[in-house]
Amino acid sequence: MEEIIIKLDVPSELKDELEKSIREIVDKLLLEIEFSLANKILSKSKLTDEHIKEMVGELEDKIVKIYADL
Repeated sequence: MEEIIIKLDVPSELKDELEKSIREIVDKLLLEIEFSLANKILSKSKLTDEHIKEMVGELEDKIVKIYADL
């Protein structure tokens, strides 16, 4: 993974608030990028809604069985 460094000159009294704001912006940006990549991958997928529902049903059955055995 690459690192991007941005240096800003800010008054010391604004440093903490600016860091918090930048962190929030970067988190939102990364989330958007992740969703964009997921959408690109899913757009090429041959899974149908029916396949997905079937897989979810199978997972639910397995989870119920695991917790029933506890």
